[in-house]
Amino acid sequence: MTNAESGTRTVTRAAARERGARRPRLMVVDASDAPRAALSEYFAARGWEVILVADGVEAVTRSLAHRVDVVVMDVLLPGLDGFEAAAILRTLDPRIRIILTCDATAAPEPRERQRTESFRCFPKPLDIEALARAVDEANRGAARAGEEPR
Repeated sequence: MTNAESGTRTVTRAAARERGARRPRLMVVDASDAPRAALSEYFAARGWEVILVADGVEAVTRSLAHRVDVVVMDVLLPGLDGFEAAAILRTLDPRIRIILTCDATAAPEPRERQRTESFRCFPKPLDIEALARAVDEANRGAARAGEEPR
């Protein structure tokens, strides 16, 4: 099965390969094609390498194969939901930064879970500029914590 058939895609730019520098890597996890495509285009233009994933199980699998810096993940996913996948990702790599997205009209249970499980959650429809600031801040957070940005 190709990446397109599985609903995933890695976006790279030739300029980064020529420089030899590793760009920060963002994983976008959403069951819907439109948000994945929009976020991929936006963040790739901002210099990120973007990995697109359609479900929580694949997010965990792909994170094992790729050194991911930041994850933007919808709460409502097939298989593992966003909270379950985020918990596994944090266990596998405590340095990974995770930002959740959720429907603004979501039931109270997901909103309560994001508060109790210490995940930042952005309501949909997304304010892309606010999300971009949060993603950039999350990536810089590793450096402030004494880690080299990944």
